[in-house]
Amino acid sequence: MKQKKLFERTLEVLVNAFTADKLVPGSFCSCAVGNMVAAACGYRVEFIAFSCSNEEFYKLLTWMADEQTLVAAPEWHHVFYTTTSQKVYMDAYHGKAKKEIDKTGYDVYDLMAIEEAFELASRSGEDIDPMAGMSLLQRLNYTRERSYLGAMAVLQVLGQIHELDVATLNKAKARFVVPTAVPEPLKAYIHD
Repeated sequence: MKQKKLFERTLEVLVNAFTADKLVPGSFCSCAVGNMVAAACGYRVEFIAFSCSNEEFYKLLTWMADEQTLVAAPEWHHVFYTTTSQKVYMDAYHGKAKKEIDKTGYDVYDLMAIEEAFELASRSGEDIDPMAGMSLLQRLNYTRERSYLGAMAVLQVLGQIHELDVATLNKAKARFVVPTAVPEPLKAYIHD
């Protein structure tokens, strides 16, 4: 295995984010790379409190430096991000964006592969919003399913980057257990 400590640290970040409902597709703060960058920079991905009756719950996630201090928006996504395909802007790989990316221990190309795997695997493949008309609880469960698919795709990429054997990869996959409890900050908004 290459860079065992980096792999173990990354796995821990992703498992913790997943089990806390903080590994969410389409969010620069809480996607796979967003969680990795936040952890590397010493930030936490946290729920923030505001009414979300008609909002997607992932919009409640942000980076926190401590209990009181919100962190300015991430910059890493100015270099690359993925919607239906990956967009890359290497001319933006400087300043804060470069520092955020470099702190992860991965090179920019490895992070691009991780981002693309997570986002594309977690997409529903539908042109319309698949969560339209869903209750908040249904959206939470749908997002959990999509996040799980994204996490499995990320593990495949990490397996290549770190040259993992099949047993290590399978053991890592087994750590991702879909949560069933509603996160505390969302309980006030879920009435299903």
